[in-house]
Parts: sequence; structure tokens; C-alpha cells
Amino acid sequence: STPGKGLHKAAELHTLLKSELTYEFIKIFESLKSLLVHMKECVERMKALQRCIKECKVKNATTTTATTASTTLLHSLDVFFNNTMTYFSQDYKLKEKIHETLVHVDGTCEDELNRIKLMWKESPFLFLIFQKYNVNKLIMEYTQI
Repeated sequence: STPGKGLHKAAELHTLLKSELTYEFIKIFESLKSLLVHMKECVERMKALQRCIKECKVKNATTTTATTASTTLLHSLDVFFNNTMTYFSQDYKLKEKIHETLVHVDGTCEDELNRIKLMWKESPFLFLIFQKYNVNKLIMEYTQI
């Protein structure tokens, strides 16, 4: 038995573990980067929808043929966007900051990776806001008018 053999194996194991953590870090970093792109697109589409809803409200206000149901739904959607766009934008900015902090994280430290993952998960998600305001129901009702 060679006296340094156990130390050599431990060093190899340590190097392998660091490589795996670095790979995990890169995977997380790229995954979050991709999600940020989708979130930004979502926020931009929501801003466009908000403008469209405002235009429809103005159009409905000047038209005598507007139904009560369409007016009510437009009002509900307008209220939703007015109340939530700030949260959507803040959610995006928060996740963007978390992503930026990843650059300064030791990619080989499992505790730091887990902390960042937890921060990301604990920040509000857009779909929770959608659920709270029953947006899908509002959109479906409006398309049936």
C-alpha cells in the first residue's frame, strides 16, 4: 500500500466534484438566462396588450353598439393590467439582478448554487399573478363576445 494513494484519490474526487458543480452552475446560469429572455418577451407582449385594451376602451366609449359584457371585460382587463404590470416588471428586474449575481458566485460551491436557486424560486412568478386575477377566464370570456 502506497502512503499517498488515499490522498491522491481524495484529490481526484475533489476535482471531479468541483467539475460537476461547475457544470451544474453553467447549466443553471444558461437556463436562467433563457428564462429571462422569455420573461422579457412576455412583459413586452403584456405592455402591447395593455395598449390595445386601452384603445379598445376608447373605441367602445365612442361607439353606441358596445355591449355591457364587452365593456365590463375590457374594464376588468384594464384593471388587471393597471394593477399588475408593476409586479411583472419588478419580477423581471429581480430575476435579472439574481442572474447578474451569478457571475460573482463561486460555481464550485454547492451552498452558493443552492442559495441562488432558492432565491430564484422564492421570488414571485408571473403565473401566480395570472392565477390571482383569473386572467385566462377573462380572456376566454372576451373572445366569446
